Amino acid sequence: ILATGHITEDVADVFVTGIGVLNRWEWPDIKGLHQLEGKLLHSANWDPDYDLTGRRVAVIGAGSSGIQIVPALQPLVKSMDHYIKGRTWIAASFANEVVRERNEGEDGNFDYDPKEIEVWKRDPRSYLAYRKALEVSMQGGFAITHRGSKEHEAAWAAFTKDMRRRLHKKSEVADRLVPDFPPLCKRLTPGPGYLEALVADNVNVILDRISHVDATGITTVDGTHHAVDAIVTTTGFNTSFRGGFPIYGRGGLRLQERSAMRAETYLGVAVDRFPNFLHALGPNSGLGNGNLVLVIESVADYIGQVLEKLSKGNVKTIEPKRECVENFTNYCDAFFQRTVFSAECGSWYKSANGRVTALWPGSSIHAARALQKVRFEDYVMTTADVNDFGWIGNGWSVAERTGDVDGLNWYLNGTNFLHEPLKVDAD
Repeated sequence: ILATGHITEDVADVFVTGIGVLNRWEWPDIKGLHQLEGKLLHSANWDPDYDLTGRRVAVIGAGSSGIQIVPALQPLVKSMDHYIKGRTWIAASFANEVVRERNEGEDGNFDYDPKEIEVWKRDPRSYLAYRKALEVSMQGGFAITHRGSKEHEAAWAAFTKDMRRRLHKKSEVADRLVPDFPPLCKRLTPGPGYLEALVADNVNVILDRISHVDATGITTVDGTHHAVDAIVTTTGFNTSFRGGFPIYGRGGLRLQERSAMRAETYLGVAVDRFPNFLHALGPNSGLGNGNLVLVIESVADYIGQVLEKLSKGNVKTIEPKRECVENFTNYCDAFFQRTVFSAECGSWYKSANGRVTALWPGSSIHAARALQKVRFEDYVMTTADVNDFGWIGNGWSVAERTGDVDGLNWYLNGTNFLHEPLKVDAD
């Protein structure tokens, strides 16, 4: 259904989605929220024409969006009330040593030297070496996610020390903000400038729960009314994996209903009873650390292999075996018991019943390797005709029908015979 209301119909052999999970923003469930006479904003539905400069602003939420918005707005606004529902870990920028080296010892964004960029243009190998070094720093922290590991204990101590150091001007905020659950239990967000913004004179950190909103501001459960000109909600998205539109499988089963019972998947890309349906970033395919782009690329390559099978293998339908979906889901549940992700904390990584449904059971390198080659033995396939050898075609090759010269001699190569010819004595 288009925005104009016009309905279009599209027919295809395969349905692939890449909508992920952070795609449907929602207003927080706060009584009277829309009664505010001032400006109401959501981080995922921003009004770029509204100027917050010099205004009294409330920012609700301290997730990844709030952590970025607070330091950006703090220098502009007259005053800021920042409502934090629970404790959260704030990390330094990823690859922090490199960041500080290039940014005069400070955390945060920086600009690359134009001369260095020109060198990389002329010498792609040096640029690749730099990229690889950054990647190693990103990919080397998986041990932190395992409970009881020395890396985990060291990270916990280091994060605690760093947060308290940066919040020393308002130690009471540190006492209420530094978590008692392990790092990475909920999404770990690098927050350059965030903690520094919290201790600024024009920022009031409010840790009491919100009771309601009225025309002029916010009232907390202790009865205090906080007048504001604008409210910025950074409270996120619907993370139920149910999508914004219905998807039907065999027997009219809706994927949304299936996910509501138990978010199950095969390697995060397929679901039984939903033939020829593949998705990127479905349940149990996100990351708690590492390189998500690598996983997305790996899923795309994986889907490409499945499409090639359908295109060249005389395959009409393909879906994962029921037992393979169950086994992978059970494996995920067992795996996460050893990690910080199953600890007690409020996290969108988990479903309402506490199962970790958003994350891949392993590192990003592990995911890329696992998705490198499709295990077609884990799938149920039907053929396009009764003869399973329909894939062999009609006896012609494409090269012969199209006159592709290279395709008619592809088997010849530059092999050299380096040995001397055998000399035979005529006698």
